Amino acid sequence: MPDAPDSLSSLHSDPIEAVSAAVIAHMNEDHPDANLDYARGPGGCPAATSAMLLKINRLGIVLQVTTSDDVKTIPVKFPEPLESRDQIRPALINLLTEARKSLKSANQSPHQETSA
Repeated sequence: MPDAPDSLSSLHSDPIEAVSAAVIAHMNEDHPDANLDYARGPGGCPAATSAMLLKINRLGIVLQVTTSDDVKTIPVKFPEPLESRDQIRPALINLLTEARKSLKSANQSPHQETSA
């Protein structure tokens, strides 16, 4: 059974699992602007008004996204699966950089208060 992109499930052991709770807490407490840009950019939800990180694993992140009339869960895959916890920060920064580039090209204002 291949990895399911919609749920970001995996049959492989996940090197991120041991630190995922700390990463989630950090992103939600210190970088809500980055979460929102993930939702609006690669998450494909330009109408997002807020976003909270629910899950991170070797395949990507899952966000709870709020719009003016809905709350939904959106997975965002990393370009390549992560092999170690040392790759988390660079992967999130790269994802944020790409998110902000896509938002600028779509004439949406990215939130640039902090980085991952």
